[in-house]
Amino acid sequence: MFGVPYHFLAVHFPLVLVLLALFYDLRGIFDIGYRLTMGAAAAALIAASTGLMLAGGNFAGMTVHAGASLLGSLCILALAMLRYSRRAREEEPLKEFPIPWLLLEILGAACVVFAVLTGHQSVLRH
Repeated sequence: MFGVPYHFLAVHFPLVLVLLALFYDLRGIFDIGYRLTMGAAAAALIAASTGLMLAGGNFAGMTVHAGASLLGSLCILALAMLRYSRRAREEEPLKEFPIPWLLLEILGAACVVFAVLTGHQSVLRH
């Protein structure tokens, strides 16, 4: 679009959404965290797939960036599936956020932030 690869437009959404989800989950506002996690998972899938299309199979100079983004996307997607599964079973609302979920969310957020930083450095070098 306008000569800008879609990947550069899509990468900002998972970053912002996962950090906001983590913020709300840490504050105990799990309903908003749930919605933001769902958005972050969808955005991460779009960002990862557009990045794979942009790379065209050539990951020689982007192995760290690609690895971090794929790991972060998988963590966010797994968290979204866990949260959706719990909500679909119509269990009572979360009173406390499970520690494994929190660790998964932190890992996903850290990987996405790292992927953004390494991708930004790569774009600045070229």
